[in-house]
Amino acid sequence: MLASGTLLTSLVGLGSAMVLSRLLSKADFGTYQQTLLSYNLAAPLLAMGLPLALYYFLPRNRDRMRGTLVENLLLLGVCGLAFMLFMFLGGNRLLASRAGEPNPTLERTLLIFAPYALFMLPAMAVSAVLVSTDHYRRLAMYNWMSRLAMLALAIGACLIWRSPSGAVAGQVVGAAAVFLPAMLLMWRSCPEGPSAPTWRGMREQIVYSFPLGLMRGFGALRSQLDKLIVAAMFGAEAYAVYAVGAVELPLVGVLSTSITGVLLPEATRLTQEDRQAEALALWRRAAVKSALLVFPMTVFFVAMAPETMRVLFTKEYEGSAAPFRVYTLQLPLRIVNVGNLFLSAGKGKLLLWVNVASLLVNAVLSFTLVSSLGPVGAAWGGLLSLVLCLFPLSLGWIGKHYGGRVGTVLPFATLSRTAGVAVFAGAVFLAKPYVGGIHDIPLLCLSATAYAVVVALLYDRFGILSARDLLTGLRNHWYVRQDGSPARSASPEGRSE
Repeated sequence: MLASGTLLTSLVGLGSAMVLSRLLSKADFGTYQQTLLSYNLAAPLLAMGLPLALYYFLPRNRDRMRGTLVENLLLLGVCGLAFMLFMFLGGNRLLASRAGEPNPTLERTLLIFAPYALFMLPAMAVSAVLVSTDHYRRLAMYNWMSRLAMLALAIGACLIWRSPSGAVAGQVVGAAAVFLPAMLLMWRSCPEGPSAPTWRGMREQIVYSFPLGLMRGFGALRSQLDKLIVAAMFGAEAYAVYAVGAVELPLVGVLSTSITGVLLPEATRLTQEDRQAEALALWRRAAVKSALLVFPMTVFFVAMAPETMRVLFTKEYEGSAAPFRVYTLQLPLRIVNVGNLFLSAGKGKLLLWVNVASLLVNAVLSFTLVSSLGPVGAAWGGLLSLVLCLFPLSLGWIGKHYGGRVGTVLPFATLSRTAGVAVFAGAVFLAKPYVGGIHDIPLLCLSATAYAVVVALLYDRFGILSARDLLTGLRNHWYVRQDGSPARSASPEGRSE
């Protein structure tokens, strides 16, 4: 249920971009994307980690849950108001003046966009509240209905006005539409205790959440830095082409979020019990299982990037294949979340400094490569900062803290074998030039089917994953014995891993 919300959010963003890129010109679509970038960069810092604080404070304050909720929402509302006032008092002109080319339309869309944070920041707390109060089904329903409503309003407004201002106004109206249901859901989920806020309660939440917000803010800046550089150095049309390609595949984000949700509590428990080796082994197994899906996806979308962009965004955006390929090459680094083992060991501040170091390396590389490669250089800067800085630093500390050498932190031999199979199976794409005349959609379907069959056969042939073990694992996952105890699972050392 939780993963469905993450998946739908990604799909709604992708679907919105697909539709709006067809309704708007490149310049107008680029202006719309630049407008959203202002909030995407600011939101993690504005939220200050306050939604995450509710996971900690609501269970601890069962006798005054409503008061705790009101304190959190007031703080988020003040942060949203600050964003709105910044835009109204000249921030829109300041941000528009930093664009790569003069763009009066951007100044206007930023002003229209100003109230967005006032609605969306408080609504960010809904997941923490409903999860903390065990209302998972309500959360799933809210996620589906709110995302679809926002998508419909954004597209509907654009259909009426056919301008970036209309699309941005649709986003603001959509945020306002989901604000009230979010408030009602949270209020009804926290029935206990008085609702009056206290200065002490707000101060405690700020002190607890500020380091989390700072860490997430640096992380968001690192992940969005390439878009910020392209927006600041190039015009709206160039930014539109870059932005639609600079995306992560939705399924990978869902996979990463789901694994984090399961892995982090268990790894934290094992670490607190001084069982670091078991926590590291759990993390290693997660990496091996994720790689079975992520490595073939990487090869497929690198090979089929032009066709994918043409199907999603029309032939006009075929140039988006270049940044899309670079972003896809980051996927193998997402088979595990290196931050999990930092957080489970209580080393959030150290993780913050690792992100800061990666951000600085990213900035230097991106500015250098953009001057020689154009917009795609920013994407290469982000990828290289992960490979040369974030990952080595993280693996080095994990090996030191969890009692293993850097070379043994991850099962590199097993991962290399999986990667080798995925790359070798990519030989099927060599036939692509010989099947001319086929439309992109059938070509993608045919290629995906052929590649998946070859990968599955090679997995079985080289003992990486057998069909029998896979079916056994699925059966054991869904069925239980008659006495209610879980069915026997495959051996953790077996090939199904």
